[in-house]
Amino acid sequence: MTVRDPGWLGVDIAEDKITNSAAKRFLKTLKHRRIEGFRLLRITSNADLWQILVIEVTVDRPQQVVHEILYRETIALGFIPGGQEPVVLPVRPDFPNVMHLNLTPRPYPNSLCLYDQPLAERQLQQTPLKFLERIRWWLAQTAIDALHGADQPLEPVFQTDVTTLVVEREFIKTVQEDFGFASLGAFDGTGNRVILADRGNPKRPSGAPGANVITVLAAPPSVHGRIRSAPLNLEELAAALTETGVDIITVLKERILRFNDKHPDQVERMVIVVVCFPIKRDARSDIETVSYRAFHIHKRIGELGVALGILAANGGAAKGPKFVRLVQKGPVADLDEIQVWTMQTAWALDRAMAAQLSGTKASDRRIVLVGAGTLGSLLAQTLVRAGNGLWTIIDPDVLLPHNIARHSTTHHAVGGSKALAVAALLNDILVGETGDVATPIHADVVNPGKDAEAVEKAIMLATVVLDASASVTVARHLAMELKGASRNISVFFTPSGLDLVILCETRAPSVSLLTLEAQYYRAVISNDALDSHLAAPPGQLYPVGSCRHPSSVLSYAKAAALVGLGTSLLDVQMASEAPAITVLQMDATTGAVQHRAIEVAEPLLRTFDDWTICWDLGVEAELMNLRTSALPAETGGVLVGFYDLPRKLVYVVKALSAPPDSTETTTSFERGVTRVPDLLADIGRRTLGQVGYIGEWHSHPDGVAARPSTMDVTQLVWLVDKLSIVEQPAVMIIVGEDGPTITVGFMKDE
Repeated sequence: MTVRDPGWLGVDIAEDKITNSAAKRFLKTLKHRRIEGFRLLRITSNADLWQILVIEVTVDRPQQVVHEILYRETIALGFIPGGQEPVVLPVRPDFPNVMHLNLTPRPYPNSLCLYDQPLAERQLQQTPLKFLERIRWWLAQTAIDALHGADQPLEPVFQTDVTTLVVEREFIKTVQEDFGFASLGAFDGTGNRVILADRGNPKRPSGAPGANVITVLAAPPSVHGRIRSAPLNLEELAAALTETGVDIITVLKERILRFNDKHPDQVERMVIVVVCFPIKRDARSDIETVSYRAFHIHKRIGELGVALGILAANGGAAKGPKFVRLVQKGPVADLDEIQVWTMQTAWALDRAMAAQLSGTKASDRRIVLVGAGTLGSLLAQTLVRAGNGLWTIIDPDVLLPHNIARHSTTHHAVGGSKALAVAALLNDILVGETGDVATPIHADVVNPGKDAEAVEKAIMLATVVLDASASVTVARHLAMELKGASRNISVFFTPSGLDLVILCETRAPSVSLLTLEAQYYRAVISNDALDSHLAAPPGQLYPVGSCRHPSSVLSYAKAAALVGLGTSLLDVQMASEAPAITVLQMDATTGAVQHRAIEVAEPLLRTFDDWTICWDLGVEAELMNLRTSALPAETGGVLVGFYDLPRKLVYVVKALSAPPDSTETTTSFERGVTRVPDLLADIGRRTLGQVGYIGEWHSHPDGVAARPSTMDVTQLVWLVDKLSIVEQPAVMIIVGEDGPTITVGFMKDE
């Protein structure tokens, strides 16, 4: 088939005039004796110094096609000076205008878009033959309309340049029928421009840099297909939009007149038009996506009104509007002289987009963060970046320079409130939200003073209270005094910073932070893998010169790694109803993290006068197992737990087995003392002194009730006397075949 020379091919040249190394490689392949399906027709060079190989490609296509791709297509391989692979151009002028064509400058036709990967990713295995076969594949797939896969995104309506307009989704919704004020800040990088649009202040001087107005137009739904070239002026834009069903000139006239009536002092602002294009995959399908393109018209709004023949300058009047309506419409200026800058749009990050990008579900659950230090700040920003939560940040501290080594904020926040700094950071992450993401309260949650009402209201309205204070006092206050409908989750680093602990209450607080704390201690005591879990590191620093303010040696990288894993668990646990105790242990050398899930037992409690004794089914199971293993003899041992003296509360954490020098018979038990002091010291070491001696337990054989005998009462009196000096009650548990009986003895005030 003879194809008319389109003109841009240039003139024929001899093979020995080819200087482009890539062109030489392709020519060698095309001349190979075993090449099939490709035939070299011409070698040319044009005014742009392209060296071009014109080839005939035999296309494997069926008789019936969707797009008119010929059995033999004439294709030009254009080698740009210095280029590593050719631009692929159809030669015949009536080549179908199909998808996956790259827009090229005149006079060249649009080029074939062969790959969705850059050359740098392909060149290690790319050969001329593979490239040629890709051309033949492209032509064959296009012929049957199978080139665009069902899993590929739809093609946009307009090509853009390298500029992106970043705008809030909610802001766009507010300017569907009129102009909205927008401030623009441009940041120029290596050839790529990003323009940030926010809701501008109408009081900003209209001549100030970045003073703009934005309006939105909507096109009717269309089927995706060819990409249109970016218009260079208003005339080209109007013509292109008319093809899509949008009469931009009429709309601009209406909105400019309204704007001039409402804001006559703001007509010096530049105009940005955002057009939304609903796109379908085919005529029968529903709208699959909406493509947005922004067009920056290089005219101020008043001047644009004059150019469109609807406004006139007010003759330089000192008072009154700068532009007035024309009663009789004037002539329209040459619209091809009004420059247009085409931009793709990107939404400012909002909660929905953050969740989508993170592979999670967006959530507007109300979260109160107590403690805005290293852990709290990292947790909050990680969860917010995943689209999670409306936050209240409570912390009484200020940021000091050493905090910044691991904190999510920067030096600019030093000296200010941690709560305020973290709230500002969160609000700066999700800028596409209609309101603030976070609210700060600079207060101590236990003693909030003047902020008591604000703290209590935040807790009462919260879905989750996230305690990152690393304070037992705060955790118990949240669990027992400041309790709303919220669910408490306590998260803390161990002293080394290499382990992260998560204690998560049930939705209805039947399992509170108190019992989770106790059961966590039991795991620390019982599991040898947690032997040094709470050990203080040797390398503590004192950056503010006070022994009261130590700081552990811990890198930001390790803290962030643990927080990243921890927030994934938190996201799941916040959506769950179940309680959880989780320990993440990091190896200091390798960074490997071990996940330990600790089983949670149902809590139990009983009151004795004004004291409350707490334990759980885990303690009961432990006691029953120890009794059973010793039958038919009696056995017993030491009880360990912790006291909360202001609340008159004691929690039984664990029952220890009988020391080796104990005397166990079928009718009596006498506890020995061997290794007991060492064992109690080790328990204190493992739990940072939180768990210690609280009393004794022993078993009764089958058939004997689990009630205190005369000897048991005598022992209890002895225990009460021993512990009275530290004002702590004594706990005695007797275990029978039907379960344990708890007795508590304490000194009454005179």
